[in-house]
Amino acid sequence: MPFLSDQNVYHAVKMSLEGSKNIRYAIIPIPITKECPRFILLPSVKKRKDIIFLDDIIRLCLNEIFFMFPHDSITAYTFKLIRDANLTVDDDISKSLLEKMEASLESRQHGEPVRLVYDHEMPEDLLEILTSKLKLKDFKILGSRRYHMMKYLMKFPVINPALEYDNPPPLYHPEIPYFLSIIQVIKEKDIFLNFLTIPSTMS
Repeated sequence: MPFLSDQNVYHAVKMSLEGSKNIRYAIIPIPITKECPRFILLPSVKKRKDIIFLDDIIRLCLNEIFFMFPHDSITAYTFKLIRDANLTVDDDISKSLLEKMEASLESRQHGEPVRLVYDHEMPEDLLEILTSKLKLKDFKILGSRRYHMMKYLMKFPVINPALEYDNPPPLYHPEIPYFLSIIQVIKEKDIFLNFLTIPSTMS
């Protein structure tokens, strides 16, 4: 099995052919980038904005992606992996603290899998293969909804600019002068900050 990053979301694919016991399985990374976002704005009729998940575009194109394999049934189920993110710093006195932190942060990307979150409609045989290859036990496996990594909703396309809030101008504290370290200020005395969100008026 290829290395699976916990920063990605994947499709687990199952292909089968009627009358054949040969079932094929595959994993497709969903390539979410700045150029290829999670939510795709489709050509729409006037006064409409139609949006589709990149996940679903891949599902619709499965036959074209796996055209070289004979099959009459092909399905894909989204899943994501969570890896051990414990931060450990070794005791090697020959290294600086910065070097130790860099090495530890790098190793976190390749930590042991600790949880699998998957589409609850995934077939048992496909789920068993994933968990077996990743060496996960039952208590580390969590069935969920069809879509995962919903942090990408923060980059949802703008449907109507009138529904967007303007970024408020920065406010400055009278006790924190320009170009002075805030740490130096709070070493000398306490600073009280009160945050109050006031929605802007929408036109």
